Amino acid sequence: MLISENLKNNLKDHIKKVIIMREKILISLIMKYSLHTKRYRKFRKNILPLNFWHLIPIKQIRSRMFNELIKGNVLGYLILQNEECNILFKVKKESNTFTDLIATGICFLLIKDKEAAANRLSRGFRNNSTRIVSRISTYGFPNDVVEWANKHNENLESEKKVQEMIDLYNTEGQITNLIIYLIVGLYVSDKKRYGGLSAAILLNLNSYFKDHKIHNNSTKTYDVLLNRCLNTFNKQGFFKKYDLKLFKIDFLISAFKTNFLNKFKTDSIKYELNSNNFDQDKFDLEYLEENKKPFQWEFGTQNFIKNNIFSKYKFEDIFDQEEKSLIDRNENLEYMRSDIFSKIVISFNLIFNKKYIEAYENLIPYLNDSEELLTELSEKEGPKKIFIAGYGWSGSGLLYDFLRGYPDTHSMPGSHKNTPFLNEDANVEPMIHQGPGGLMSLINLDPKKNKYKANLMKFFRMYILLGPPEDYFEYKTIHSNIELRNKLGNNRYDLIVAKLISELALNFAQNKSLLINSAIADFEHRIFNSLFSNPNSIVLFNNSINAAKVNLLKYIKGNILFFAVDRGLHDQYLDQKISNKFFFSSPFEFTLIKQNKLENFKRGSKKVRQYFLFKGEDINIIKSYYFEDLVKNEKVRKEICEMVFGYYDSVYSYKYFNPNISIKNIGKSKLGVGIIEKIQLNISNLYLKFLSID
Repeated sequence: MLISENLKNNLKDHIKKVIIMREKILISLIMKYSLHTKRYRKFRKNILPLNFWHLIPIKQIRSRMFNELIKGNVLGYLILQNEECNILFKVKKESNTFTDLIATGICFLLIKDKEAAANRLSRGFRNNSTRIVSRISTYGFPNDVVEWANKHNENLESEKKVQEMIDLYNTEGQITNLIIYLIVGLYVSDKKRYGGLSAAILLNLNSYFKDHKIHNNSTKTYDVLLNRCLNTFNKQGFFKKYDLKLFKIDFLISAFKTNFLNKFKTDSIKYELNSNNFDQDKFDLEYLEENKKPFQWEFGTQNFIKNNIFSKYKFEDIFDQEEKSLIDRNENLEYMRSDIFSKIVISFNLIFNKKYIEAYENLIPYLNDSEELLTELSEKEGPKKIFIAGYGWSGSGLLYDFLRGYPDTHSMPGSHKNTPFLNEDANVEPMIHQGPGGLMSLINLDPKKNKYKANLMKFFRMYILLGPPEDYFEYKTIHSNIELRNKLGNNRYDLIVAKLISELALNFAQNKSLLINSAIADFEHRIFNSLFSNPNSIVLFNNSINAAKVNLLKYIKGNILFFAVDRGLHDQYLDQKISNKFFFSSPFEFTLIKQNKLENFKRGSKKVRQYFLFKGEDINIIKSYYFEDLVKNEKVRKEICEMVFGYYDSVYSYKYFNPNISIKNIGKSKLGVGIIEKIQLNISNLYLKFLSID
């Protein structure tokens, strides 16, 4: 990118003025933050990032910035500006500086400063490489970058290893491949902040390709990443550009679903209505409402619709021949072969385009024969639902462990236990309530609101298309829903989803928000009763609804109990620091987050009790306990078991729970948390409690 001569001359005239202004900013910042250095450097690592005391002086960076700008290299200027910001402005959270360091490391690599690049990259990936590699592996990128990330996971944290990697790729003439892989890491580490910068660097690589070779597989990675950064991933049609045989199956499925998603959003539905004696303009919902029973098909106009309306919807070329061939070859896409999947997609597209009556009618022939089953699944109370929640490392897992040992006790499923890149408890962490596209995002769904289409589209990706994921939680939710589909079977799963879509379409047309929420509650309850048919069973929902989201209980049907587990502030803070390596909150920030969760739980519990009191139902469904009491006091454990099972048996309780091990987690902060941190936690806690007093 070049700058005109006139602009260069003007820049030279203004350099002195700009330097003076920048010098004032630099001096004020250095004065501000250096005063705190000696006092807090030993106690609060996050008050000053390690890269503040940089290897490259500020003046040298600044002079290089203006030299790059005068030469017409705007990219070089942006690189160094980002480096300077990285030194001076990122003083609040170290987690932010990781991504900045990766960005500047890539930029130094582009201007062929290998030593500076290795230094920034290794520091950027340090304590962060596992998260970045997991994201690369779960975001649906081509297999070459996934293999590279998993191969060099540990090497990325060592400056020496990164330097050797740069030299190796440089010697083999594949340095561009390495740059592309690193940009993928930059993109997934913080796509909101660095999507634009990643796109800018990638666009500038076009000229870089003239002097450096790029491997064919990396070309695919480059195209996928660039299009994602520009938010037009596969917009022109991915399959027309590359041979399908070149791709690994996981990426192929992700690319296919992305392709289909763009087609879904842009293609229109053709609607044909053939009727001898029927005027569609006079056919309104008021007549249907007067003659139908709630959410049933046995109403007066049923035969009229069945005999007189022959609706034909065409989602033009939902799958082309190449896509059909891919579906036929892949068992993971088996659910797309059924007729009901096409009907669901067509009706959802009609809802998306606000053609609610058409969407409703399109599913009638399929749902009509299953209405009795669907009604039974929604009206049956089913087994008791036990929700176990906490506040993040507050000990809710202990409660789950001593309850799950009892006979005929089951867990609501999460992802399959062998799903890669997920934690070991993901198989018992349901995502249906507060996961992306879940119950919480659909409550009070209103076509008149701005987020209406976004929430619908997320539900479509998470529950119907089952992909592609755009972040870790979507990856986890999609695999959780794949497990639900596998356990329920394709027919039952599609039936329940189709019923929800038909109810949403009807209620959108009637502008009845309360019935929309009722349809969403029925959706969850039908899935639940399909999985657990024995009414005497106990089903545990482990971390399915956080304590702060307890208000969701108003939209859940059946016999429910909700247990929230709290814990001492100091021990919880220490466990976060030890167990969560991406935890960078200061004591005050941690206390603020905890206090907000407690306040939300308090307010939400009050609203839920008022709601159930108004309905004339039991209001004592929410209980709160302390981790320390659960470990030390057997009477508390006995009280909980009697509420859940009606009896207490220590043999069952101790099957997965060992109090002798759990008691070691009480008071561990005495040695693990410093005096200054304890003082900050206590003062912050008292201050926030004082502010919360009405």
